[in-house]
Amino acid sequence: MGQWYTLAADITQAEQEAENPPLFKQLFGGESVEQEALNATIAKQKLKEHEATIRGMICMAYGTEVYREMMQMRREIKERRERTLYRQRRRRRLLLDVVAGIVGIGVSAFVIYSVVWIISTA
Repeated sequence: MGQWYTLAADITQAEQEAENPPLFKQLFGGESVEQEALNATIAKQKLKEHEATIRGMICMAYGTEVYREMMQMRREIKERRERTLYRQRRRRRLLLDVVAGIVGIGVSAFVIYSVVWIISTA
């Protein structure tokens, strides 16, 4: 069940990142807009169904108070995760975008310099 909640958090985070995708995904994204929307909608609906099933199981086995306590702990853990894990992922993506930009500028500068050199020597 713990793995399920981890995957659920990752799905939610992926939805948020889909609104502001990294540079490479914007340029070379393989899925169409419709496919991405369909996949997100299906994942969201399955997530709701599974969460309702898990809620029912916990409420029947331990009571609603235990479920409420678990949801409060879930919120706290989610906040901690947001501050650590997802922030690190965003930093890595930003670093990758910056490095790609610098490499692109370097290649462009080399091409321009080469063209100017060829023209000046001709």
